[in-house]
Amino acid sequence: MPHDQEHALDSADHTGTINDTQHGSRGGGSLHAVATSGATNGFMAAADKAKLDGLSASFGSYRAYNSVDAETNHNGNVAFQQKVRLAAAVPANGTYRIEWYLEMRNNSISNSIEAQAQVDDTTTLFLVAIEVKDITNYVPVSGFIELTLTAGTRNIDLDYRLTIAGDTMATRRGRLSIFRVA
Repeated sequence: MPHDQEHALDSADHTGTINDTQHGSRGGGSLHAVATSGATNGFMAAADKAKLDGLSASFGSYRAYNSVDAETNHNGNVAFQQKVRLAAAVPANGTYRIEWYLEMRNNSISNSIEAQAQVDDTTTLFLVAIEVKDITNYVPVSGFIELTLTAGTRNIDLDYRLTIAGDTMATRRGRLSIFRVA
């Protein structure tokens, strides 16, 4: 149909009344039933409604994020160095998802480098050692954990270190995030 005719409809072609069978149930003035968690479908499938009903009312009610994108060079020291700290003002006791991301590069193909995340410098969320076989490219380290936390300020750190004194490494794109899931 040509563009100038696509909306030129003859009103005679659209006369009459659409009945409930043609349109769907309109009893009581509603077009569709409300979805329930049982077997009845409505505006959404009953199974999808049940999934939504299963989410905690507190899901996503708290979110925090911090990042340091700049490249940091680290020489010689084998003690953990902080790349990113997220001071999370956890508003209530609950389950929180903590996510991390970091890119690391080492100048040695014979020694490893390490990264870790901790809560309050006491609870280690992960610790990974990487033996780099390519000193020109960064190695990404990422992950997440769901953890029960109590209300208060929680310091979440993303740290890195050399395993052999005298090596040189670099980090970039350190990111931490937290959000409430239950």
